Amino acid sequence: RRSSDLDDVVMPDYVALLVDALTSSPNAVLAYSDVVAVTAEGREETWIYDEIAGEPSAFERARSILRRDGTWWLPYRGLLRASAVMKAGLPHNRADDFSADWPWILRLSMLGEFVRVPHASYVKRHGGGTLSETWRYDFWQWRTVELSCLSEILRSGLGITDKTRLF
Repeated sequence: RRSSDLDDVVMPDYVALLVDALTSSPNAVLAYSDVVAVTAEGREETWIYDEIAGEPSAFERARSILRRDGTWWLPYRGLLRASAVMKAGLPHNRADDFSADWPWILRLSMLGEFVRVPHASYVKRHGGGTLSETWRYDFWQWRTVELSCLSEILRSGLGITDKTRLF
């Protein structure tokens, strides 16, 4: 079994760029870059997710992640502050590995700001049988992931009004 990260490559400047971004953004818990997506045919396209970058509101960050629009998962490929990892813990999802990034990135979004480095320093292989494209899932796995997200909202530090709005 392959890991989807084995299909991906980081550029030599990846870590330095993200460390610099975290250093210059003390409220950020995570820094991430744009991604170059490479298809099985070798076509390249730059993917950007800027909807959440620099957003000071935990509610707005969480709402953006819950919408799962487009490239919402790009921050998952980022660099985290150790203090954020200690507070968030490691990813856990009631559906095991299936879509484990969604509840975990939701949890992180409610802990602090994300900073985007507008430079494609991560290359994602897409197509040709990569792990993320070979997963098979069903209705109940999706419901289980959604329940994991609801659990993250409940355990967050958001007020009851924001929690209710996110539900």
